[in-house]
Amino acid sequence: MSGAREFIEQMGIPILDVTDDDGRLRGEEIQRWLDAHPGIEQYVIVDDDSDMLDSQKEHFVNTDPEHGLTERMMYKVSRRFGFEGGY
Repeated sequence: MSGAREFIEQMGIPILDVTDDDGRLRGEEIQRWLDAHPGIEQYVIVDDDSDMLDSQKEHFVNTDPEHGLTERMMYKVSRRFGFEGGY
């Protein structure tokens, strides 16, 4: 995660936190975090696991577990934050 974190932060996109892996569906872990932080209005979920809740699908960028955060995925992340030209 540290290489991906640095890459994302270099693009000016803050990483506020990460979820704990407590054995639940990833989407449930993320929803619990969002419920605890009601001021969050804009977010992107970058994950190589795809078990998100239906309400999270539009915020989700699925990465390949073998290749991690690729240039294509970074483009999708930056577009979600309104960077029209990509990163």
